Amino acid sequence: MHWAHDMLQPGVACVLDVETTGLGPTDRVIEVAAVDAHDGSVLIDTLVHPGPDITIPAGATRVHGITDSMVASARPWSAVLPEVLATVDRRVVLAYNSDFDRRMTVGHARALGVDPSRLHSAQAWQCLMKRRSMWLGTTTRLRLGGRHRALGDAVAARDLLLSLRERPSHTLPAPQPDRKPPE
Repeated sequence: MHWAHDMLQPGVACVLDVETTGLGPTDRVIEVAAVDAHDGSVLIDTLVHPGPDITIPAGATRVHGITDSMVASARPWSAVLPEVLATVDRRVVLAYNSDFDRRMTVGHARALGVDPSRLHSAQAWQCLMKRRSMWLGTTTRLRLGGRHRALGDAVAARDLLLSLRERPSHTLPAPQPDRKPPE
């Protein structure tokens, strides 16, 4: 059966996106959102306080528009993580750039001493950017076009999944797990 069609079945997958203070391993998650792959319903959409004395660099704010004042009263990652884990439980996690979203999500869970064993598994994640590239027959990294806010990107990634469903299954390679889990 066609991969995208499988991912769109009830309870099978969710589409997750995070926004951060930057791209490095010490940067922090400041927004997370996930939508149900089946019907597009919002499963989680929240800003995240990055922690004491952590400010959002101006360059990051230029990308996603999230400011220090916007996250000042947000819950910390320690309060948001249980909701994220419950949201993705027993689902395939789809993300447009799954290597990044997985690295940030798993890394932040570990920093709190939470065992992210299920999220650590490469089989738990599928990369929609790679799927799109295979669909288009290119290795070029293509922008998603979701405003660089977590919910907008998650919705745009789900829209991409819907368009992948329309592609005949014989034109897409068999699904492959993402690269090795983050260290």
